[in-house]
Amino acid sequence: MIDQALFLELADSFTTSDESLESGLINVNTAGVDVLVCLPGVSVNLPTPSSPSAAPTASSPTSAGSSAFPA
Repeated sequence: MIDQALFLELADSFTTSDESLESGLINVNTAGVDVLVCLPGVSVNLPTPSSPSAAPTASSPTSAGSSAFPA
């Protein structure tokens, strides 16, 4: 027997399906890095605050072209 904590840690690693691929949705707000790097175009190379591609500030535009803070 395993305890509940170990079960919860391992539960997402198992399936009852024989399929080699499982399709579905990923919640990018709660997914871990190990899941996110499986998505096309995502890598573990995160921008640093001093890099030009770091998160936008009030004076720099976001990728959508609007300001980070509404006027």
